[in-house]
Amino acid sequence: MRTEKWKFIQPILQDKNGAALPDFHGKARETAPLLFDLENDPHETQNLAEENLQMREELAARLNDWHESEVTRRNGDDPLLDGLTLPVETFLKRMESRK
Repeated sequence: MRTEKWKFIQPILQDKNGAALPDFHGKARETAPLLFDLENDPHETQNLAEENLQMREELAARLNDWHESEVTRRNGDDPLLDGLTLPVETFLKRMESRK
């Protein structure tokens, strides 16, 4: 969820079948949400999720509202999970081939 000033990231930990989604390196994903102040930290180096709980919760609620409305609009298809990721091995092979 992004505004002009803030960027909020809620990690997606499981695919639509409930299987764990690994990170870029094939390891377990970090579970903590991220919140960045884009005006003062445009390179997103300082996670403010714990320092600014009010903004984190506000953006999490907005993301949840958007998600629920999209699932309804798409007749149950989840825009965040349907076609979300490739198998890690396939993804890494594709990344390697781009070098």
